[in-house]
Amino acid sequence: SAVVRLNEKLYVDEDFFRHGIRVYPMEIEDNSIPTEDELCDFLMVCDLEINGRGGAVAVHCRSG
Repeated sequence: SAVVRLNEKLYVDEDFFRHGIRVYPMEIEDNSIPTEDELCDFLMVCDLEINGRGGAVAVHCRSG
C-alpha cells in the first residue's frame, strides 16, 4: 500500500479552478498553531473572498 504523508498534496488545483473555486494553499507545521503571519494571511484571504467577492471560505486540513 502507498504511504501518504500529511502534507502530501492529494488533488490538483486546476480541478477546483474549472468549477470557479479558488485555492489558497497554506502550509502550517504539523501539530502546531499558525504563526501570526500565517493567521494574518488567512484572514486576508477570508476578507477578500467574503467582503471583496461576496463569496465564502471553506477550510480543509489534510491531517484531519
